Amino acid sequence: MLSAGVARSDITPPIGIGHAGWGAQVHQRAVGVDLPLWATALAISDGREIFVIIDVDAMYLFEKEAAAVLDAVAKLTKLPETHIRLSYTHTHSGPLSGTAWSAWMQEGPEMIAAYDEGLQHKAAGVAWAAINALEPVRIGAGRGSSGIGINRRMQRPEDGRVIVGRNPTGPIDPEVQVVRIDTIDGRPLATLVNYACHPITVGPDCDLITPDYPGAMKRVVEQATGSTCMFLQGAAGDIGPIRGGASGGIHEYRRLGSILGHEVSRIWWETEVPQRTECYIGTLESGAPLAMYSEQPAEEPDRFLRVCTRVTALPTREVGDPDTLAAEFAHHIAELGRLRDHQASESVIREQTMLAKRTGMRKVSRVR
Repeated sequence: MLSAGVARSDITPPIGIGHAGWGAQVHQRAVGVDLPLWATALAISDGREIFVIIDVDAMYLFEKEAAAVLDAVAKLTKLPETHIRLSYTHTHSGPLSGTAWSAWMQEGPEMIAAYDEGLQHKAAGVAWAAINALEPVRIGAGRGSSGIGINRRMQRPEDGRVIVGRNPTGPIDPEVQVVRIDTIDGRPLATLVNYACHPITVGPDCDLITPDYPGAMKRVVEQATGSTCMFLQGAAGDIGPIRGGASGGIHEYRRLGSILGHEVSRIWWETEVPQRTECYIGTLESGAPLAMYSEQPAEEPDRFLRVCTRVTALPTREVGDPDTLAAEFAHHIAELGRLRDHQASESVIREQTMLAKRTGMRKVSRVR
C-alpha cells in the first residue's frame, strides 16, 4: 500500500522586492501583496522508494537557483535529486529570481539573493515535513475540461504581425487532470491538478504580488474538499488566459481561478476513493417500491512506486551573436538608467524597459 504526506510553507517575499519581469512595466518593486505565495510538498512512498513533489508559486528558478534548492532538499531529506520534482506554477506576478533577468532593475534586486537563499530552506523544510507525515493512503484520478485558457498567438489586424493576444480558433489543451489522495480512514489529504495555461492574467500594470489563477484555484479546491491542493503546470506553450494580460488582470485572476477550481472540485467529488461496486439485494416497499443495494469497495491492486528520469534537450532559435547581444543589452541598461535618473515620462521608460528586457532574454537564451 502507498503512503503519502503533505506540508506547506508561506514563501511570500518582502514588499519592495524586484517584481514581475514584464518588459512593459514601469514599476520596479512590489508595493504590496494581493494574495500570499506558497510552497507545497507531497511525499509518496511504497515503503521502499520515496518521491517528493514541491509545488512553488514562482515564475521559475534559473539553473543556479534551482540547483541550490534541489541540493538543499536532497541534503535534508537524504533523497537523491532524481526523486525530487521541483515544479513552478509560473506566475508572472511574483518576485524575480536570480540576477539573469533583473539586471534592468535599479531598485529591488538587492532583496533577491536573500529571498532565493531563504527559499532553499523553505522548500527543503516542506519536503522534509511531508516525508515525516507519511501515512497509508488510497488514490483515485479523474479528468474534466476548462475553458479559462485560449490560444495566445493572435494576428494583429492592422498588419498581420503575431502578438500575444487571444486567438479563439487556435489550438489549446482544455483537459483538467485531477489526482485525489485520501487517507486510509477516508480523510481528504491532497489534490493534484494539471492544467495548461500561462498565469499571465495579472499583467505589467500591476505592482502587487499574486500567485495568479493557480493560487485562487488552490484556495477554492481546498475550501470545497478539505484537501491540500497542488498545481502542476501543463505544456502551456501558446495558451494564455481568456481575460486579463496586458491590463486589468488584477480583477480577473481570482475569477478564472475560481472557474477552474470549481471544475477541479466537481472532478474530485465524482472520483470515489476507494471505488465502490453495488449489487441489487431487494426491494423496500414505500410510497413507491425502492430498490435496495449493498455496496462493496472495489478490490485494489497492489501499488508500487517507480521513479524514472529523462533529460530532454530542446533546440532554441538562433537569436544573434553573443557579443553583439551583450553590447546591445549594456546600451539599453545604461539608457534606461539615464531615463530613470532624469525622470523621463512613463511611456519613454516603458519603451526602454521593453528593449532591455527583450535583449536580455535573447542574451540569456544565446548564452545557454
